[in-house]
Amino acid sequence: MNPEKIKYTCPACKKEVEVEAFSNINVTLNPELKEKLFSGELFVHECPYCQAKSQVMYSFIYHDMVNKILISFGDEAEHVEELIQNLQSELSEEDFDLKQFMQEYRVRSVKNINDLFEKIYLFEAELDDRVIELCKLLILDNAKEEDLLKDEKILDIRYLPKEIMQSKGNITDDIIGMNIYCEGDKAFIRTIEIPFYDQTKNQIIDLVREKNLMDDLVIDQSWVEKTLLK
Repeated sequence: MNPEKIKYTCPACKKEVEVEAFSNINVTLNPELKEKLFSGELFVHECPYCQAKSQVMYSFIYHDMVNKILISFGDEAEHVEELIQNLQSELSEEDFDLKQFMQEYRVRSVKNINDLFEKIYLFEAELDDRVIELCKLLILDNAKEEDLLKDEKILDIRYLPKEIMQSKGNITDDIIGMNIYCEGDKAFIRTIEIPFYDQTKNQIIDLVREKNLMDDLVIDQSWVEKTLLK
């Protein structure tokens, strides 16, 4: 897909600059865009007037046709349903079945770039983000009782991809890693055992089986509290 043109005001010289932006990042057809996305290069632009480099974020759709991932990022995240329906032409299908598409694809909506990266890592690892979000809450509850963590100010908790776990010497086939980020650049790794993950996944699937598919576009800890812990 050809890039579009967007404008931003250079924070250094205050002049209006026009740059290229990709509203549809299809990493199957354009794998080089995935590398640029994860490195941040996709959003870095140099002002032609003063040569100052700026990060220019914009909304886009991340589409992986091999792993069947479709994630809407940014301010237009609420328009996912309309965007999915428009995929009929891209996928070259005359009879586009939205329900079947939603069952085959992992379709999500995020507004934070770290959430986007985490979703991609999870789905590429064939993990269910609904289960992971619930496990995050359980880990954080346990952390409050740990001597090592009870006095720390916890800022965030994120899934740790296997390659990162392996680099830290914490990898086995029967665990899933999480990183608890705390104030002062501190981080603590905690794990979930695969049997517990599988059991939790089965319970969640039973709970959400009758839900509207479009209700599960935004999966985060608020979704867990509203849907699973109410």
